[in-house]
Amino acid sequence: MVAPNKIGTTAAVVGATAALVLTGCSGATRTTATTTTFPNGGAASKINDAGISPKDLATPVVLKNLEGARKDFTMDGNCDTKLGDQKVTGTIKSSAKEARDYVVTINWVHGSDVMGRATKLVEAVEPGKETKVELTTKLTKAADGCTINVTRGTK
Repeated sequence: MVAPNKIGTTAAVVGATAALVLTGCSGATRTTATTTTFPNGGAASKINDAGISPKDLATPVVLKNLEGARKDFTMDGNCDTKLGDQKVTGTIKSSAKEARDYVVTINWVHGSDVMGRATKLVEAVEPGKETKVELTTKLTKAADGCTINVTRGTK
């Protein structure tokens, strides 16, 4: 019979050994974000990055005194998800009590990854005033749909 104290120690040793053995099973060594090399002279292969966000996405301006304003933007029609040049138009109708700057951002998404982005700063939109907005980008990776983010504040 094994003492209860030794059972816990034995279980911990067996668990740690199993983790170490399983860790060494892959045989691959990752050397960069896009290339995997294999030990013993194996061939390198490229990782399929079709579902990974591009590194050159536009960065939206961050406003001071920021607040969400999605309800103030109406998009004309839908966003297209085909590859190539994209244009989205819409209208901001400010519900603020004084002039505010707006940032409209459209993200073309595939699952949870952003495949393309267009962003536009619209300055000093007066309360109740309608302002037309046009956003453009080039979509180089496949997307399933788009998301819209609108914020207002001061630049």
